[in-house]
Amino acid sequence: MASIRPFSYRLVMTIETQWAEIIKRVVGLKSEQEQLDFGNKIREHLQADRMLHRKYDFTEFFDASSGLTMKFRRVHTDEGDGKTFSGFVSEFRDAGYLFGHNNSLMPEDQKIKYQIEVSEHSIRTECFDPHSGGINPFGGDMLFAFPIDAILEFGIALQLRFPDLNMNHVLKWPDKIEKALESKETKFETMFGYTPDERNIESEDREFFLRYGKPKIATVGGWPASYFIGPCCYYCVELEVFTPETAKRFSRLATSSFTRENLFGE
Repeated sequence: MASIRPFSYRLVMTIETQWAEIIKRVVGLKSEQEQLDFGNKIREHLQADRMLHRKYDFTEFFDASSGLTMKFRRVHTDEGDGKTFSGFVSEFRDAGYLFGHNNSLMPEDQKIKYQIEVSEHSIRTECFDPHSGGINPFGGDMLFAFPIDAILEFGIALQLRFPDLNMNHVLKWPDKIEKALESKETKFETMFGYTPDERNIESEDREFFLRYGKPKIATVGGWPASYFIGPCCYYCVELEVFTPETAKRFSRLATSSFTRENLFGE
């Protein structure tokens, strides 16, 4: 059995939820006037524990040799001058009530639909178990779903096979990911202001090209990172993969005799 190639990665996700769209869907607002009128009500009933207006940064560090995974979450609110709370978590998830737990804007008999969960995978309602009060992993209205696992798998495979490439080079995702994005009305936006040259991945490694669904990769990387726009949110994903081989080239100590002799075994 082949041994797993040693690698580590750093995954960074930025999530900006389109709260106006979520309010429209959850509350059932149809006309622009209804939305404006309800917006005025919200401003009169602001609660500190609301999910409304929160933004997120998720950072995950993984080391394949030890199996260690560390996840760090930062939540930004607009409370006062804007507050941030952060810490290490076991999962990328934030859940609560859209306007706050006891907000009078929520009819008591419909309170469940105002429960909101934001995670790396999705945005959904009705996220609490009615008996335990904990997170219910099933059910609810899925407002948005994001194929982060497939994106992560491809991004790692791409960088392990082609160390000079990363997800900022992607012009078209593998077919499976493309279909998942389209099914949720999610648009992928690159950060190129022009049409870049495409690298011929098929001629370099046809097996890789076919196995990962015929991706299209640019010869240069876009900046800043590409992002995904869904009807309810904006997701930005950055991934960097580390291996002993890439460390020899890119580490700040790569040219140090101490590093080369003692860390790289040369």
